[in-house]
Amino acid sequence: MVNETLVDGWALCLVLQNCDASCTPPADLQEHTRGEKLVSLEEFREVLSKATKLDLGMKSLGSAGAKMVAPILGAMPALQTLILFANRLEAEGASALAATLAELTQLKTLSLGTNFVGAEGAEALSPAIGKLTALQTLLLGQNEIGVEGMRRLSVAL
Repeated sequence: MVNETLVDGWALCLVLQNCDASCTPPADLQEHTRGEKLVSLEEFREVLSKATKLDLGMKSLGSAGAKMVAPILGAMPALQTLILFANRLEAEGASALAATLAELTQLKTLSLGTNFVGAEGAEALSPAIGKLTALQTLLLGQNEIGVEGMRRLSVAL
């Protein structure tokens, strides 16, 4: 079984790109799960439900990728660390993630730096961040949030 505390970002991306509900994960997934083989997509979903860390930093997700990742985050209730830095999510991606982020009640660390979400993205994230009562670390550098965006975020903080 795959380590329940860490879901590798590449493994997740491979599954998203290569699997549908009835397929077995691709053979090259094995090398990204530290040699531990997944036998089915259902098993991978089980791992997601127990994962405490997801690192998708620097995966070039963009706003389209954020829309794909958002529903998956909803299947990760134990998540404590979410790393999404340097993905150029922009405002649209931040908006896509916002509702699901609010459901991650155990989240302690959220890394969203270098995504250029702007004031609009900050506004979309604000209600979700306000519901993350376990949150201890929020990284938002290099997002071009500006004074207006900080004003919008301050409501949540």
